[in-house]
Formats: sequence, structure tokens, C-alpha cells
Amino acid sequence: STPIPQPGTSLVMMRYEPSMSQELDSSIATVITQPEPIVHIELAATPTGSWLVFQTDGAPVAPPIMAVRVAPDGQLAGNLAPVTPEGGVSSEFAAANLDEALVFAHVGLDDGVPVIHVQRVEPDGRLSATATIDISMMPTQGSLRLLGTPDQRSLIAAWEGPEGVSTMLKLDCAP
Repeated sequence: STPIPQPGTSLVMMRYEPSMSQELDSSIATVITQPEPIVHIELAATPTGSWLVFQTDGAPVAPPIMAVRVAPDGQLAGNLAPVTPEGGVSSEFAAANLDEALVFAHVGLDDGVPVIHVQRVEPDGRLSATATIDISMMPTQGSLRLLGTPDQRSLIAAWEGPEGVSTMLKLDCAP
């Protein structure tokens, strides 16, 4: 039987197909329940499903960002796992697909300098690459976005900065 979702702390995933009835079928639901309220969710579609990435509100210490692969039918295709350590990660993050891998970026501080950390997680859950971008000359004030290019060789990162100035950055990820 499907677990009962809890308000503010559960993610409920259901499949909907136009050929089905107009109502969602809760018998095919996947429910992920967390101990704290979920404050940020990102999906990164892949040719074989998607990545679900989220963070809960664990004030005063930021909990890790969690990720799991989701199959096309909405069922989990792996184990829910942390992709960042606990503490020090803001809820300002973005996720994208790059050649079936999850690439996510989150804002942080390195020795007081504002940075964007970019990390690549392979389909098997292995962290395969990291990069840190100094953004002290173009800081964020929210709205971090990440997009994989159609050729799956680059990422576009974009964010809004002070006084409405937006920044876009292309990151070459080709081997």
C-alpha cells in the first residue's frame, strides 16, 4: 500500500497519461517522507527518467541536498542519497542532466568569498567531478538556474545579482 503523505514533509510522485482517466491513480504513487519540511525541489530530466533533488529545512544547520534517480514510471530507480555534506549548503541550488549524470550547483562561501560549487554525480551515485566558481565580482541574490546544452557537452549557469543584474556563464564539460 502507498504510504500516507504528511503535509510539508512529503514528496508524492504519480504517473499521469492522457489515455488514463482524468483522475490521478494514487495506487501508482511513490511517496518520500522527510522529518523536516521540504524547502527546495529540482527535477533534471534524462532520456531514461529523471533526477529528483531536494533539501529540507533543518535550521539551524542546513541538511544535505538529497538526490535519487526516478524511472519513467515514477518509481525510484535507486536509493535516496545525500550529494552534499550536512551544514554550510544554502537552499539556493539548481540541477540539470548532462549525459545521464546529475549536475547540480549550489551557492556557498569559501573563506568568506561567494562561490558556486558545481558537482557531477554519475547514474551509479558516484561523484565524478567538482568545480568551484568565484562569483565575488558577480554575486547571486537568488534564482540560480542550470541547464545542460543539447549536445550534452556544456552547462549554462545563470543567476540574478544585485540591482537586477543577471549573469550567464557557459561551462565547458567535455572530456
